[in-house]
Amino acid sequence: MPHKAISFFRAKRNPSGVSLTWYKATEYYAKEKEGEFEEFSIYRKSVNEFEFGKDYEEFFCDESSSEGDLIYSGSLPCDNDRKFTFVDGDVTIGDIYVYFVKSKKLPLVGPAPVKIRDPEVWWSYEELTRRINALCADYPNLVTKSVCGRTVEGRDIFALRIGSGEPCLGLVGAIHPGEAGPELIVSALAEFLSGDSEILKKRSIVAIPSVNIDPRERLVEGVPWYLRTNSAGVDLNRNFPVDWEIVSKSYGLSSDDRDSMTFRGTSPVSEPETEAVVRFIKEHKPKCVFSFHALAGICDLPALAAGEIAESDKEFYEVTKHYAFAYGKGLHPELNPDDSWVSYTGTEGGMGRWCWRELGVPGFDLEFYGEIAPEALSECRVDKTTQSLLREYVERHSNAIKSVLNSF
Repeated sequence: MPHKAISFFRAKRNPSGVSLTWYKATEYYAKEKEGEFEEFSIYRKSVNEFEFGKDYEEFFCDESSSEGDLIYSGSLPCDNDRKFTFVDGDVTIGDIYVYFVKSKKLPLVGPAPVKIRDPEVWWSYEELTRRINALCADYPNLVTKSVCGRTVEGRDIFALRIGSGEPCLGLVGAIHPGEAGPELIVSALAEFLSGDSEILKKRSIVAIPSVNIDPRERLVEGVPWYLRTNSAGVDLNRNFPVDWEIVSKSYGLSSDDRDSMTFRGTSPVSEPETEAVVRFIKEHKPKCVFSFHALAGICDLPALAAGEIAESDKEFYEVTKHYAFAYGKGLHPELNPDDSWVSYTGTEGGMGRWCWRELGVPGFDLEFYGEIAPEALSECRVDKTTQSLLREYVERHSNAIKSVLNSF
């Protein structure tokens, strides 16, 4: 097979559509070979059979440009005598595209897959920063922003304190980047503050809206498949300093396997994101902590609490039911509390288990399965959460926050 003239071919979502970038391969840098780069052909296919949470990068390995459309043919400017850029502005929110590019004579390069996610449902880091700053500006006497740590790639991890009273409720978002977080938490806090905020004279809320920011930005930029670990390949919800000697085998994966999506890291709190959460929770000592999980934008019930502890610790059992029921009644005032709202399946190295063992604070992973809202579940599970569905859950979680504050 002949060597290819193009290397480092990438497709990324941006505000204008999809940005395609590629470079001359090393052997062609700073020289021309028979006009190889005088013109390019760019092909695109729609591949909407892909299913988030079920299919991964391997799905695209066998994709070819056959059945694809030629969307551009011609010359392109070259940056630094090596890099080329093309922007495809004719894209549709929700669609998945696969791109291929070919130089004049040598074989084409690809596939480069990208998903066009709704920027109102999946916020960029820039948008998250803007929304947090706007919340602080709208409620300067109630909302305080801080930086509680930095990610592997050096991004600031923002934290919020709302109100000044005690006790306080803790909220944590996007421990796993492909799951719920900033769009739900920041919006629910804004909704809550726009209503009756009198309770904040006696209560408060502390929140880290988005923890695993680096790979979440990759999802915003169009990586189609579910991402779970941080940029170092560590599952942050296995990296907390609790039951570290026990290897978690959930999902048929092993937390001591570096190749696994549940790899716990090289040591407890080895990751800067975990360290930020640990430090923040210790500093503020909330009465309970809800961490937002599920898939792609929204979460519901059950609330997962630390596994096995309930069997031997009556206090833990009672307090977890109390707060899980309070949150659930806010989410679903039309339903009667049910034991299925709490599931004692929290994992080794998980945030919820650490909260109780270290601080005596109940911690929950808010998931989404069961029969409570099957239509909403079917949409979020495959990354088809819409703006209207997100708005519905913003209101539900705003009510849930109020319900828990009233339960203290």
